[in-house]
Amino acid sequence: MKPRDPETWAGLLRSVAMPALDRLGDPAVYRDDAGDRTRTDAFLLARLGLTDGPLPEARGPDEALWGLAVSGSGDPSTHVRPRERLFEADAWSAIEVATEAELSGLQALSHLATRSPKLWARCLDAARWNLAELQADNATNRPWGIGVFFGLWCWEANAGALHYAEGQLHAAQIGSGIAAGPDTRSALILEDAAQWLERFVPPQAG
Repeated sequence: MKPRDPETWAGLLRSVAMPALDRLGDPAVYRDDAGDRTRTDAFLLARLGLTDGPLPEARGPDEALWGLAVSGSGDPSTHVRPRERLFEADAWSAIEVATEAELSGLQALSHLATRSPKLWARCLDAARWNLAELQADNATNRPWGIGVFFGLWCWEANAGALHYAEGQLHAAQIGSGIAAGPDTRSALILEDAAQWLERFVPPQAG
């Protein structure tokens, strides 16, 4: 039986991320291993406390959730659907783009879920929808939402969630083509998920 304490999985994520984090450089001028910087990078770096500059204006619902996760205020329900998948499907988006936005939004929402049982229930509903509908390696090998899936294993003994999270971790390590493990963006995602697993206490209903 694999362990069901969040600290164990947080330690695993951090150990996988460490080689890439060691070559991160100055977060204020961060670029990934291909020399690129995405808008979500700014939110992720700020939430990790690595930068403190102004954030870009959110252009999509996943970015809006990250903005709330950084600021700690605002109503996330205005940016997500009431149940199942977080965001409306865009008929013009490739499945990889839609999947990454969905999983990125899930990770952002996990930071907001400590506020109330209702938000945590919405987070779990979205995670279960992802397990049923989206493949762990269907995006860009970035492990967005991995902490929530390991959490489902720890708190609910959801074996499917454990398998999904392990698949994400494997894909992140081999998808970058870097011998040392994941690329720097995936490493930041893993560190963020590790911190969440260490600190988050699921709010109790009622």
